[in-house]
Amino acid sequence: MKDNEWKEAIHILRRQAGFDFAGIASVVRTNRTLLVWRAASGNRNRNYLKIVLEPGKGIAGGVFQHKKTMIVQDVKACYTESEIVHSPILLAEDLGSFTDSMMMRWKTALRLRNIVNCQSTSWWTYLCGRRSGRRGTASQETSMTA
Repeated sequence: MKDNEWKEAIHILRRQAGFDFAGIASVVRTNRTLLVWRAASGNRNRNYLKIVLEPGKGIAGGVFQHKKTMIVQDVKACYTESEIVHSPILLAEDLGSFTDSMMMRWKTALRLRNIVNCQSTSWWTYLCGRRSGRRGTASQETSMTA
């Protein structure tokens, strides 16, 4: 999948769900496994492109390692300042709440409702969030993971 296709898909996903930010990170396997942010919508800058995570590190790395969806409705209530520092996407985008889920390529088309035809053979995660001070309902956040 080309970067512009990732960008288009994540933009539609973010707008439909009413989030401030949405991003897709894919797993890159070389001599080690890393997660790299491929595209984002609603981003404040392009700093997300500099974030490279190992499994278990950061939000997307934790979701990848444990293969479980994360839903956090209040970042400041759930994370200490030092934990937030180790979750660079929270800092880069000033997210106050988020949901992050993991998919494999065959589920991609289902999750994005056939917006794009994903040819990726790796795992990827998508993170949707709201800026600090703006919270959505639990049903909005869980609709992204259903």
